[in-house]
Amino acid sequence: MNQIASLSNCITVLIGEDHDPARRGDKQLVARSDCSYRLPDAATVERCIAALRDSDDQLKERPERLRALWDYQSAYFIPDTDTPAGGGTLVLGIAWYNQKYYRSRKDAWLSVVHKRIYASIGISLSSVSITHWTID
Repeated sequence: MNQIASLSNCITVLIGEDHDPARRGDKQLVARSDCSYRLPDAATVERCIAALRDSDDQLKERPERLRALWDYQSAYFIPDTDTPAGGGTLVLGIAWYNQKYYRSRKDAWLSVVHKRIYASIGISLSSVSITHWTID
């Protein structure tokens, strides 16, 4: 699927720090991770969005010293209109504010904990794509 061509069909599922100035505050971005999850059907889409929103709520409840390390950027669902199952792609960003923390945690998506989360949602690891960017 060409994600750029599909952005006009995207559905915002989470407002992150990139669209909420109060949420970012005075934290300085040092890196960003772009995450893409290919979701096969509507039930998986619902579970994924619910898990993401739950994770975001948990993040907001953490002490500020932990929230100062990373945050979610906005997330979007791009429906696959060629499939009757209701699947598509969920894209989201991770904002990193601490270089040392970024280097130690940027591959957390491969951890046992994350793999269990993916399995519980119904996402295969081959359906996950992560690209990291450092800010100069």
